[in-house]
Amino acid sequence: MKVIFHYWFCECLPLSTSADRLAVIAQAHRATWYRHSDEIKRVLDDILPGLERDYNNRTKAIIRLSKMGQKANSVKRAKVLQEKGIVLTEAAHFSTFPKKTGATRAERFARLEPVIGEPRSKGFRE
Repeated sequence: MKVIFHYWFCECLPLSTSADRLAVIAQAHRATWYRHSDEIKRVLDDILPGLERDYNNRTKAIIRLSKMGQKANSVKRAKVLQEKGIVLTEAAHFSTFPKKTGATRAERFARLEPVIGEPRSKGFRE
């Protein structure tokens, strides 16, 4: 079971072909693993393609849901802006997050200078 969880959590990447590595993933007793490894590998060969298909379908559904949410949010945002009297272009209806403009955080902090002549407890000012 732990090998299956490992496969799912690692985004269905191919499992190691090394018996030792699979035994470590399964956290199985070595003697028990080697006794049942052929049977376990046959079961994994049957299960893993279906798991990969299910994982890909789940990922696609999450992406679809995210895109639908972004579209709904952009429509709501456009409606609010229109109610405020802001004129939107066609491209603005599909923009969910505005682009950051201006100075970066590092540039803003580089401009700060300590306040001279006042107590240090007041901190920094631009």
